[in-house]
Amino acid sequence: MVTALASHGLPLAVVGREVDESSGLLDEVGRAGLDVTAPVRVALNVTPFLSDTSLADRLSEMVRDRGQVPQRFVCQLDDRALARAPAGAFAVLTRLRVKGFGLSMTYSGLGPPWTSYLARTPLTELKLGRLLVGSATAEPKRFEVIEAAVNEARDMALPVVADGCDSEADFDMLLALGCSEAQGACVGAPMPAADVVAWAVAGYRPGTHGVPR
Repeated sequence: MVTALASHGLPLAVVGREVDESSGLLDEVGRAGLDVTAPVRVALNVTPFLSDTSLADRLSEMVRDRGQVPQRFVCQLDDRALARAPAGAFAVLTRLRVKGFGLSMTYSGLGPPWTSYLARTPLTELKLGRLLVGSATAEPKRFEVIEAAVNEARDMALPVVADGCDSEADFDMLLALGCSEAQGACVGAPMPAADVVAWAVAGYRPGTHGVPR
């Protein structure tokens, strides 16, 4: 949605609304004690704003004005957008890291190897795209792409998040490969922000959906 809105000239305030909504949730997460093992983070799609040289400063100000810190947010972009991004985009991404934001690149498996971006992009996380993950259990070539990506990221101590984990077969595959994190219908269906903390406190079980009653 953010990409579509930004393409019509709407400002970074679109992301600001996401920061607004997530800040209250982060506060609730802290009160519930869910940050004990690992801090809960919020992903923000910055792909449409890679040419904005003021992005890091403006986003940092938005976050801090709401009582949060950049370390609680991960800025997401995708490899296809990065492949055609202007040269200045890499300076924008570096500035985001300097400010404390995480950087996650979604890898589609359709272009150059994801490692080809590392020299210019200070990633803190690799994200495997939904289409890549969703077809891997049925397509050996896609499985091989995921396996190679996970192994390479592990060697670099880089966390891997797999999007599109929609079945227990997907979950089992990712677990066997040693994937760090997963998201998708098998992990948890989309739910209102008000339900997230109750769902997490109740405990995750593969294949369950929504908040246990």
